[in-house]
Amino acid sequence: MILLAAETPRIGVEILPVFLSGSVLFLVWLVMRIRGRELLPVGPPPVMRFPISLVLVIFLAYLIIQTMMGGVAGGLGIRDKALIYLFSFLGTGGITLAVYELVLRRREEHGSRALGVLAGAGAWLATFPLVALTLVAWSQILNALGHEWQEQQVLTDLRAEPVIFFLCAVALAPLCEEVLFRGLLYPAFRNKIGPGLAMTASAALFTLVHPPQTYPAIFVLGFALAYAYERTGTLVAPITFHAIFNGWTFVGATWS
Repeated sequence: MILLAAETPRIGVEILPVFLSGSVLFLVWLVMRIRGRELLPVGPPPVMRFPISLVLVIFLAYLIIQTMMGGVAGGLGIRDKALIYLFSFLGTGGITLAVYELVLRRREEHGSRALGVLAGAGAWLATFPLVALTLVAWSQILNALGHEWQEQQVLTDLRAEPVIFFLCAVALAPLCEEVLFRGLLYPAFRNKIGPGLAMTASAALFTLVHPPQTYPAIFVLGFALAYAYERTGTLVAPITFHAIFNGWTFVGATWS
């Protein structure tokens, strides 16, 4: 089962070890939370000192630049769609670096980065069954409503270029999107509406920049990424989480 599956998603035998391990880890986390304990390492909560209006302007600028870079690539004579995707990410990488330098780098992180890597890996494993079940259930609903599951165009374009696919999905996307959605948007929302609603709002915006066919699964993913950041206090956790998640998709899509 792959998030951007070419056929109707299913939970196959080949992923059962990961699915079952993640289910056990999720249940352990759930029991600990019920008992008032936390499985993830706890760091200081994210803080944002910039007004939410400015944060939303940066978010819109990110989306506009990403869209425009695709047009610029076409104007330069680039016709390979995989290269256009890479060009778009390289363009938004500039605004990501600017956000990091001007906003995030000045906000001292106290959460352990080493623990953030372990927490991100663990959060991915525990969240994988939820995302998988959500995707399978949603695909069945779509099929019941007469909407046949179709391979995402982005997967079709990138499958033929595995090196570019890896760079976009496993390296650039986790870094750029986590700096924007979790590093910038989430703490800005958190200041206004508290952690729970902020996780929901940031996950909703994260969902909207992905293909509609995967909306429910992406929302679950976005919420879990924000939770990982909230608990650990370091962006390393959601970046690691996101990179492993996309890496799993990359491996499945490339060798399926």
